[in-house]
Amino acid sequence: MGQSAGVNAAFGIATMLIGIPTGVKIYDWMLTVFRGRVRFSVPILYSAMFLMLS
Repeated sequence: MGQSAGVNAAFGIATMLIGIPTGVKIYDWMLTVFRGRVRFSVPILYSAMFLMLS
């Protein structure tokens, strides 16, 4: 970046503070899908088709 070491450290710490909870959230989603049961009811089918059309 061309900034001082202190600025680089601050951005690195901020990145880690954002990245760690995001990683935990993704692993939680994966475990929910692994242990859970997906039911294809009318609202989820409607939403999925809407996403495919847009």
